[in-house]
Amino acid sequence: MKYKYIYVAGPITNGDTLLNIRNGMLVGLDLVRRGFVPFVPHNDMVQYLLDPITLTYDTMLAQDFSWIEKCDALLRIPGKSPGADREVSHAIEHGLLIINSIRQLEDANVGARGA
Repeated sequence: MKYKYIYVAGPITNGDTLLNIRNGMLVGLDLVRRGFVPFVPHNDMVQYLLDPITLTYDTMLAQDFSWIEKCDALLRIPGKSPGADREVSHAIEHGLLIINSIRQLEDANVGARGA
């Protein structure tokens, strides 16, 4: 499996925050069930509730960029999100595979196995 560590990028605070967090966490759970190791920044919102002064938007985005650099691919969840768009740009700059569905990720891995 070439693409194992997957960064999940998508809306968090743009729109229905609780629904967005739930969607991101469900995508992460689906990835775990399929044998991937996801990083889901939606989970950071729990820490944000504990200390919103330390965990500013810029701080979290900087940490997210660091995690992106450790991942093999980025899965972009649908929905408007300037932050997720910035994460995609950062991932492209660092040569990550950008995908829009778990199916697309699985297909890429099938091709990667045969290479």
